[in-house]
Amino acid sequence: MSTHSPYTCLVDTHKPLAENESRAWNSYQKMSVRLFSQLNRELFRTTGVSLPDYEVLETLSNAPDQLLRAFELGTELQWEKSRLSHHIKRMENRELVERIVCETDGRGLWIGLTEKGKQVFAEASPTYTTQVRQLFLDALDPSHMIALAESAEKVLAGLTGDGELCDS
Repeated sequence: MSTHSPYTCLVDTHKPLAENESRAWNSYQKMSVRLFSQLNRELFRTTGVSLPDYEVLETLSNAPDQLLRAFELGTELQWEKSRLSHHIKRMENRELVERIVCETDGRGLWIGLTEKGKQVFAEASPTYTTQVRQLFLDALDPSHMIALAESAEKVLAGLTGDGELCDS
């Protein structure tokens, strides 16, 4: 019987974060949480739309015919199936989106933007844009924006599992 632990390689290769690595990671985490929290608060205070609502409305607004299969919307948003289902139900109750049964596949669902959803999105967009600019973009000079975009794209290119969060 082997006494080799499956965690041995994790312990053997564990390398603590260097000071600059820890600073970069912790600053990113704090910035993300505070930025999204503040953006959500201001968006909801002024428009009655939460940041997750806005993300759904924006994604559908940019889709062909303002319509996506549920799994496509979930993949685009990187939401788990249960989160998407519950959130879409709440938005459907407010008449911002509608569920449409796929005629070619009785199990599949389309999620569409309603006229009210289009109007709410159009009304919330200026607040969203202003807040993104004030809270985020105005703090960066053009070289920071380029470096940040390139860094994010590099990290995103190395991540796996795209599309596994929400299926059919």
